[in-house]
Amino acid sequence: MFNTLKSQFLHENTNNLDCMTLEQKQLVQNSREKVLPISEAAATLFYQRTLTFGAVRNRSQSNNGRSIQSPHHHRTKKVKRSAMTTLMAAPPKTAPARLFTPLRSGPNGSAVKFLKRIGYSNIHTHLDDGSAFFYEAGLNIDADGAPHAYHPDGKSGLDYLGNAGRPGNWWALVTDNAKPTGRPIIQGAHDPAPGFYISTTSLKDPNYEREDTRRYVNAEAINFIVLPGRLGLGAKLGDFAVVIHAEAGVHAYAVYADVGPAKKIGEASIALANALRIPSSPKSGGIGHGIGYIVFPGSAQHWPLSQQEIDQYGATVFARWGGIDKAKDFLPQLNWA
Repeated sequence: MFNTLKSQFLHENTNNLDCMTLEQKQLVQNSREKVLPISEAAATLFYQRTLTFGAVRNRSQSNNGRSIQSPHHHRTKKVKRSAMTTLMAAPPKTAPARLFTPLRSGPNGSAVKFLKRIGYSNIHTHLDDGSAFFYEAGLNIDADGAPHAYHPDGKSGLDYLGNAGRPGNWWALVTDNAKPTGRPIIQGAHDPAPGFYISTTSLKDPNYEREDTRRYVNAEAINFIVLPGRLGLGAKLGDFAVVIHAEAGVHAYAVYADVGPAKKIGEASIALANALRIPSSPKSGGIGHGIGYIVFPGSAQHWPLSQQEIDQYGATVFARWGGIDKAKDFLPQLNWA
């Protein structure tokens, strides 16, 4: 039991000696030499409870009318075994905070670095190859950019109008004043979907005016993914991704074309859902989990691109990274067919 506790304590704290007091450093050194002045298991557990980010708070506990102080205090007193037994009886209410970035072992012993968590999805990268980050999530359907995405009646579009905003805050529609507070512009007789609103995406084709539907990435025609706002992992609009529906035995190439809510991850275009054999209705389709995403920051080319060009560029980047075999190694939680 002690060996397990001691190993955990030393693993989490001996690489952070600069954060410790002189007394704490001495305790670590003593623990290595197995000369702790009190029960080794008790001292280990005690320090697990009191050490958090290198700042240790002095504690006192009553023992037959006298104060028992933590061993790192400058007025250290010898602690009776009965006092330590009382101390160990109450488990910590919260786990001690980590002093390092979590790592886990990848294929062939390589290190996989945890980057951040959004929803239930943990985002990782490879320490030896930071050219991509990857995660598992569901896939919600995004209609943005499609000419038929939203209709003024709120129901005739591919998606419900509420997903484009509301009066005074239209975040996914072109408006007359180019601001969310404006009035949405309706497509005319010469546009692809007369009577429908013009739906936008974050990635745009600068060759067209903002009131032209061709300026935006058509969710019905182009494979694209949505990433959370303020993600902070180096991904830029236009970067390539491979998205994997392992259970169906298919994967497809896409671009990062739209920015979504900061606390949600796992959304993609109608076209990408179709390519992955996932129900593609923005109103009723999608899948709750089991989709693998591998994103390649800094891989963007010029825009616009056709889907054929996205497939070509995406396949090249994916193969250079390691392809489907590496994906199986680093996304083992997927239900590979």
